[in-house]
Amino acid sequence: MAVVAGTINWLPAQLIPKVRKRRLSQDELGAWRALVRAYSAVTRALDREAEATGGLPLSSYWVLLVLAESPARGIRLCTLADEAFLSRSGLTRALDRLEEQGLVERRASENDRRGQYATLTPRGRRALVRSTPAHLRGLATHFADELTDREAAVIRTALDRIGDKAQRPGESAPV
Repeated sequence: MAVVAGTINWLPAQLIPKVRKRRLSQDELGAWRALVRAYSAVTRALDREAEATGGLPLSSYWVLLVLAESPARGIRLCTLADEAFLSRSGLTRALDRLEEQGLVERRASENDRRGQYATLTPRGRRALVRSTPAHLRGLATHFADELTDREAAVIRTALDRIGDKAQRPGESAPV
């Protein structure tokens, strides 16, 4: 870690067009590393617990949750991939597994035969309902119980702002 941190500190500041020259502070780098570490640790813990109890892995749970919140007619696969935070190929693999288990169905769009929709099957809805308590307990144990209400609000506000900004292509940072 010291080598990486030392290397980062020695990197010259890169001039980014229309943005002032600056280096990331140790707190900024530390916040980034803490975010990535916490996300990785919590998602791995949730997956371990799901595997031990025969529940749905987090990625499958998330796909089913997005489908459950979608209109009854289903959701386009490109939209589902975005909302489930999966690449197109990652979604295809997830849907292949879920479809094989009878939890989702894919069908061609009635208006555009090139487009496909995914829908949650009754069996998929039951699997989601059965898995939800364990996922919520895991989120409480590995995430929410470690935060005060104030910390949760600050983290949500900051991460919403960061996520919203990162999703707007072509927008540069303020000077």
